[in-house]
Amino acid sequence: MLDEQGLKKFKFFSDIPEEKLDEILNYCESKYYEKDTILFTQNDNAKYLYGILSGKVELSILFQEKDFKAEINHEESIYKSIEITDRPIVVGEVYAGEIIGWSSFTKSVKMSASAKCLEESNIFTVPTDKILDLFQKDPALGFPFMIKLCDVISNRLHSRTDMLVQAWGEAFKANNIG
Repeated sequence: MLDEQGLKKFKFFSDIPEEKLDEILNYCESKYYEKDTILFTQNDNAKYLYGILSGKVELSILFQEKDFKAEINHEESIYKSIEITDRPIVVGEVYAGEIIGWSSFTKSVKMSASAKCLEESNIFTVPTDKILDLFQKDPALGFPFMIKLCDVISNRLHSRTDMLVQAWGEAFKANNIG
């Protein structure tokens, strides 16, 4: 069962006064998930913020690999096709005390990645619209939360950029990109 102390362990909620935490807790739902459970997939509607209470969650994005196929049947006949295969690329892992689902705070309101439990996990969800309603009523309450959210987004962006640069280096056999 999630309580105020459990919620305060998440840096996002550490500065929120207890009476406001109680209001957020009213909307929180915690559940146990089995290993390999898909929490959400890329481009799903983003409606919830997820907090990892225990366990480990993998974040991945889908890459569409396009493979051009050509079959030559005699010299006059060429059959061409493009085979598209979705390939997941792991972009990170999230552990206890961390959140996922920041996309629910954006205007696109689509998940930017997929999330899968790598082990049994206890995770709470809270509807983003309820958090935003609370911040709308008390903007001073929302400001520190949003600053912390920006840090998470920035860290994940830097991590993905590093992965992209490494992949480009490997793909183009370049030792020094920059």
